[in-house]
Amino acid sequence: MYPTPRGIFAADLDGTIIDNSGSLTASMREAISHLHERGIYFTVATGRNLPGISTFNLPLQIPGAFENGGKICFPDGKLYCTFPLTPDEREELVELVRKNKKTIDYVIFSPLDSLNYYILLLNRAKEADVRKRFNVDSGVAHIMYHNQFLNFLFIFQQGSARLGIVGKLTNIPTSMTYTTNTQGETIFREFAHKTAGKGPAVHAIADSMKISLNQVIIAGNDNNDQSMFDKDFGVRIAVGTTCSQEMIVRATHLAETMNQLPIILHSIAAKM
Repeated sequence: MYPTPRGIFAADLDGTIIDNSGSLTASMREAISHLHERGIYFTVATGRNLPGISTFNLPLQIPGAFENGGKICFPDGKLYCTFPLTPDEREELVELVRKNKKTIDYVIFSPLDSLNYYILLLNRAKEADVRKRFNVDSGVAHIMYHNQFLNFLFIFQQGSARLGIVGKLTNIPTSMTYTTNTQGETIFREFAHKTAGKGPAVHAIADSMKISLNQVIIAGNDNNDQSMFDKDFGVRIAVGTTCSQEMIVRATHLAETMNQLPIILHSIAAKM
């Protein structure tokens, strides 16, 4: 049995509430606790999967949006719902990977019935980075190599909520829905069904708990969070300098740095 809060605070993790050291700061944890005391429960809206947040020791008591909204999971790992790619979308993505496999570093997805990642590593020079980034040695992710290309694509075609591709791509079909994030020379594109996203997932969580949208607080810091700002949630907080102009326009509050976010949350808690 899960609690029924009167409001929720749904936050992106990396760069929004999790700092560069991979930690939730004491001030952020205190702000989340303050909201909780007022009946506003914390949840996540993250690109990570559920095993991928285990090291953060987050106070998660209600369902969260994982894989950029592709899956909604309970804290115990049970799936609440998914927003899967259609068979046609999966077929288009398989063809895109085939055509670009010489310039792709790696491809990543998780099956609909699994919480773990499958990673197709096409550029062995990136293996150390991939193992560290996705905590492969903990069992959160499973690496497959070039000689397992067809097997990887077969598993993907059985069903997935999204497909992430790192590397250079050409001839991306205009019908595809995706977000792009760039870190240095690394280009990460994430393809999902057109109805999927953090915003729709948080909306679904609020609906399932009969929470009105004006009692929902969201916070994010990059393109993957845009769909949360497109929804009419009561409080929309843009964090840091990587927010798009569209996010800033839609935001009700701006936190120039992550350290300002707890201050804003305490202020909001006092008014809700």
